[in-house]
Amino acid sequence: MARKIYANINLGPLTPIFRFKIVIILTNWLFQGILYADKTEKIFKLCLDAIFTFIIYKIVLGLGIHISLLEAFLISHTFNWIFNGQLFALAKNFGIVHNDPEKIIDYAYGIKERASGEKSINSVIVYGSLVRSEIKKTSDLDLRIIRKKGLLNGLRASLFGFKERSRAFFHQFPLDMYVVDSPKHLLKMRSDEEPLVLYDTDRVLNK
Repeated sequence: MARKIYANINLGPLTPIFRFKIVIILTNWLFQGILYADKTEKIFKLCLDAIFTFIIYKIVLGLGIHISLLEAFLISHTFNWIFNGQLFALAKNFGIVHNDPEKIIDYAYGIKERASGEKSINSVIVYGSLVRSEIKKTSDLDLRIIRKKGLLNGLRASLFGFKERSRAFFHQFPLDMYVVDSPKHLLKMRSDEEPLVLYDTDRVLNK
């Protein structure tokens, strides 16, 4: 049986290598969604890596500068991947994560409730199999959160995203979520999907 190519990736002659799980995992570990993420979340992820690398570097400094830096980066980047990289959303593509569809729906509304208590967030929107009525046990929850404008709101919303991904990790839940800076980023989503708006406090999606 031919191996399935991960996420319909099209990288020309490199595409076939994405039939192999080790390539998928290493690529996911390396990029952690940063190529897709919006500007604020990109900066947040990079800063998080830098901060943890610096802290760990100070701890392992006795190994020599170059080895200590490399080890500190590998540890911090892996930490970021586990707690901020949607690990179980990756795992569901290998068929090793299963959830009752009702749990996925309940989880979406749980995030909506938590987001409604976070003043930096404008909107919570659902995409993916849930809105296409194709939800099944191997589905993930595909969410986009639109933050409010301003530096402090960007930081708070990014921290909210970090906490939600960490929560999903501890619950072994496949959450595919990004915090975006404006509705313009939603143009990257599938055009044939009608999103489900769970929360839109400032009605930015109607503007």
